[in-house]
Amino acid sequence: RMGGISTLFEKRREAVAKATDRNGFSIPMGSRVRAFRYVDGQKSETVWDARVLKVSAFGDTVTLEFTVTGSAKNAADPKDNTQEVPVEWIAEDLDLIQSLSAIGILDDAQHYWTILLPASEQYVARTLVPCQRDAIFGVRRQATLSHNEAVMKLLERGNSIGIGNAELWSVLTWIRDLAPIIVHIDLDAVLEFLEKDTHYRNQFETASSKGLLCPQKREEWEQNLFGGCYDQAQPLERPKYGVLDVMNDHRGVLCARDYGDSYLMLKNARLRCTFSPVDSGGICGNRLAVLDQYAHCLMEFSDDELKEVSRIANAKEGSPDRIGDSTKLEGFNYKEAQIHG
Repeated sequence: RMGGISTLFEKRREAVAKATDRNGFSIPMGSRVRAFRYVDGQKSETVWDARVLKVSAFGDTVTLEFTVTGSAKNAADPKDNTQEVPVEWIAEDLDLIQSLSAIGILDDAQHYWTILLPASEQYVARTLVPCQRDAIFGVRRQATLSHNEAVMKLLERGNSIGIGNAELWSVLTWIRDLAPIIVHIDLDAVLEFLEKDTHYRNQFETASSKGLLCPQKREEWEQNLFGGCYDQAQPLERPKYGVLDVMNDHRGVLCARDYGDSYLMLKNARLRCTFSPVDSGGICGNRLAVLDQYAHCLMEFSDDELKEVSRIANAKEGSPDRIGDSTKLEGFNYKEAQIHG
C-alpha cells in the first residue's frame, strides 16, 4: 500500500541508460530532422534536411525523405531522395529542438537534457499544448533569474551550517537528475478510475479533490502562478499537482499523505513540471522553479531540511544512506510539483 520500493530510486540511472539504448529509439514518424545521407554509396560530409518516413522494427535504421535544393536538386536522382540510413546518422531533430525551445530549454541545456533523459521523456515536450508550453516557459525564464541570484547566497549559507560547496552542487544535481516526482492518491477511491481511464484527472475534470475543492480559487491561484496562461484553458489542459520527494523516502512524502497513503511515481515528467518550496496555494509565481534552476527554492528550505537533503545527495549510490526520512520536512512544507500536460 505504500507504493514504490527504495530500489526503484537507486536504479534510476541504470533505467535511464537502458531507455536511451538505440534499440529503444522512438523518434516519431513525420519528424523534421537533419541527417547524413548516402552520396555515391558513402556517408555524406554534411547534413541534409529530411523528414522521417519510417523507423525499422529494431530501431537501428530509419527511412528518410531528404529535401534536395539548388544545383544538387538538378543533379540528384529523385530515387535517392528517399533513403534508409543508420539511426546514428540523424544529427538533429528539428521538431524536438523547436519544442524544447518553446518551454525555454535552449542551447547547452538542450544538449544536457537530451543526454540525461530517454527519448520518450524528451518527446513529451512535443505533446504540450500552447497554454502548457507558455506556462513552463514563463516559469523557466523567471526561475533562471532567481536561481542565478540565489546560487552564491546558497553557497554562503551552506558553508555557515557545515555544508561545503561541492556538497551543495551535489544537492542541486540530485534534485535536477534523480529526486522522484510523485502523486499521492487514495487508492481505494481512485483505483477503478485508474483502471479504465487513460489519464490522471484534475479537480476541474472530476469535481473532486482531497485538498481544497474550489475551482474558482484554484483558477485564481493558477493565474497568479502562471501569469494567466491557463485563463482560457480547457479543464483537461490545466495542471495536476504532486510533490518532489527530495528526501527520497520510499514511503512517499509523509506530510502529503492527507491526499492519500499510496502514491504514483511519475516518469516522462521532468521537463514538464514546475516546482514550489511549499504548497502553491496563494503564493507568487516568482517562487516557482524548474529542476535545473532550483537554488532559490533551496534557499527556502530550513537548515535541518537542507542538511538532510545534502546527506542523501552525497551518500554513496546504492547505499542505505541514499534513503531519507520525509518527516524531516518541517510542518506541512512538502515541496510541491505542478505537472503540466
